[in-house]
Amino acid sequence: MRIITFRLFFLLFFLFLQIKGISQVDNKIDSVIPLKNYFGINIGLRNNIHSAVIDGKKFISYNQSLVLGENFTTRLNKRWNLTVQANVQIGSLVKNDFNTRSGNFSYTTSRTVIDLPIVFRYRLNNNSESVGLAPHFIQFGPVFSYNLMANKTIRFNQYGSNSIRNVIPGFENGFNNGFRIGTGYSFKSKYAFIRAELNYDYNFNSLKKNTLPMANLTKVSNDAIGINFVVESRSKVIRKKGKKVKIGRVK
Repeated sequence: MRIITFRLFFLLFFLFLQIKGISQVDNKIDSVIPLKNYFGINIGLRNNIHSAVIDGKKFISYNQSLVLGENFTTRLNKRWNLTVQANVQIGSLVKNDFNTRSGNFSYTTSRTVIDLPIVFRYRLNNNSESVGLAPHFIQFGPVFSYNLMANKTIRFNQYGSNSIRNVIPGFENGFNNGFRIGTGYSFKSKYAFIRAELNYDYNFNSLKKNTLPMANLTKVSNDAIGINFVVESRSKVIRKKGKKVKIGRVK
């Protein structure tokens, strides 16, 4: 009995020495707060449809561009969101072939465009679960654009026996407006929204002045079909430290 009591006393004394004066800190506490306004980034690919009306005939060519940008989204109510994007389109090279009574021609120009879409998004299903492959939302709104290459010269070619290669002034406005309509799918995690969009941008006439020799250019537009991927923060994480507690002898 005395041996057991001695061993118990020794064990308690050993534990007392181990914890005496030792400070303990509670584990960090994570608080996740949903946000009303979301910030994010987007990346996309566009198939641009360059259209020119020359001598009353429409001539169309296609080119691709990469889109990079930032997003700001605010919730208007349970179904409506408003998104403002600041994007840049890079890598677009336009080559359009056309023919008139004077012969066969082409022009080549590059486009680097800054876009500012202001998009209203309507959630189709108010429930959290989607139905089959049905899109989760539709969206629409104006798109304000500025072509950084609008004042650059354009390469102009004439084919045939009287082949000519020349450089002419640009014929497009720098500023231009359009309208976007689109649809897609939206997914959410604990901290972010992930959205996949399919958009069609209708571009208004961007002709500034006809500079084509031997042809009458009356309209230029740059419509586009684009796929866009967006990641936006949806919650804020607050980390708190617990109160430091000292374990030891109470005086």
